[in-house]
Amino acid sequence: MAWTLSGVWTESCTCTITCPCNLNEDPTNGDCDVAFCFHVKAGNVDGVDVSDIPVVWTVNLPGAFTAGNATARLYIHDGASEEQRAALEPIFHGERGGVWATLAGIVSKWLDTQYTPITVEDGEKVRTVTVGDYGQIVAEPVVDHRGEKALLMEPPLLTPLSVKEFEISRGAGTEWRDPDMKGWSGIHAGRSTFTWESEPSNA
Repeated sequence: MAWTLSGVWTESCTCTITCPCNLNEDPTNGDCDVAFCFHVKAGNVDGVDVSDIPVVWTVNLPGAFTAGNATARLYIHDGASEEQRAALEPIFHGERGGVWATLAGIVSKWLDTQYTPITVEDGEKVRTVTVGDYGQIVAEPVVDHRGEKALLMEPPLLTPLSVKEFEISRGAGTEWRDPDMKGWSGIHAGRSTFTWESEPSNA
């Protein structure tokens, strides 16, 4: 049984620009609250098409990212069918192998997955992800005097997750207000792409 997912990555957190967690350093404030949107542009899970479905992962970390002990929640676009929801949730909970088998290991407490409208809007400069009434992720790339985007190449934390080129961005406007989680506002943001797959079967 196999799966593949590829798409657009957007994140924002409470660290300063750029988030030191991505360099395997301690968070700016000693802890880190972060929201990721993984907009699956193309995906297949055991024959189930999961293309064009945004999935948001929000994490409250008491310390460094790699130290774990996080509280986390998934939000899946409510336009996903029951079959698509059942296909996606186990992947992001780390139950279907691939990169998420490791990434989900930082979570000590999973809150119930929420199904809510999720929109991803790409403006001329700013990308905005709106997650129902729970919050929004805003990412505005930092540019140089020529208008070229500032890039972080092969960040140590993210390279194993297929992120080779990371757009350093501002997260002003990011707000999280899930009543079951810590409320916070974003400073750092980033944008990239991802391609993930289940590990090849040895059978």
